[in-house]
Amino acid sequence: MSNDTGFSLDFCHSEKSYLIDVKVYLEEKKKRWKEFENSKIPVSVLLVKLGVEYPNELVSWGFDFDEILKSEDGFVLSAHTWANQNASNTHISGEDGELADLLRKFPELIIKGTYRDEYGSGRVAQYEQIEERTRDEEEDDEEDDEEDDE
Repeated sequence: MSNDTGFSLDFCHSEKSYLIDVKVYLEEKKKRWKEFENSKIPVSVLLVKLGVEYPNELVSWGFDFDEILKSEDGFVLSAHTWANQNASNTHISGEDGELADLLRKFPELIIKGTYRDEYGSGRVAQYEQIEERTRDEEEDDEEDDEEDDE
């Protein structure tokens, strides 16, 4: 898990209206969370008060959105966010992350994209973060191996 992770995601669906609903849901969630966050009420108390089962149904880092575009298979809504996933233990990906919550609400949504943090980069497939090494890292490792041989 990383302190500083940038996500670039594509939310895909065959219907534009479905993506509009996704965007509205995420924007309302972000706005609601900002209000709760400023109230300084502990998340555990808010969960009970609101009858929310999982923190990821309430807590949000929030997304910035591009316009919905037509694609070969339907429509794409690109979204971007930055997250310090150690703060408040709030995740974007993983079973307890915001994307898992989003898929519970919108099960037909297809999510794909990339992430980058101080450890490297990778891709996001649905709500899983899949680590991939960058070419620069592989070249650095080869240089280190050559230095060790000398």
